[in-house]
Amino acid sequence: MSDINKFMSILKIIMETESINFLLDNPEVDLREHGLTSIKFIQLSTLIEEAYGIVFSDLDLLFDSFCSVSKIMTMLSKYEVILN
Repeated sequence: MSDINKFMSILKIIMETESINFLLDNPEVDLREHGLTSIKFIQLSTLIEEAYGIVFSDLDLLFDSFCSVSKIMTMLSKYEVILN
């Protein structure tokens, strides 16, 4: 499975929506306005770590760093995961 497909699968699980293409087409949309809660943030970060074999540093595990697709992609690039 490609990295972008893994990412889309994770978003579908966490965001409980099939409108993932909307979120990918509008990467600046605030995921908190579409159902991302603090609990889902923990689930999201854990699933991303497991899927890509990375461990986020404590300093990177901030809710605001995961509140949009764009911010998540920026965070992943820091860990050398590039979504195309």
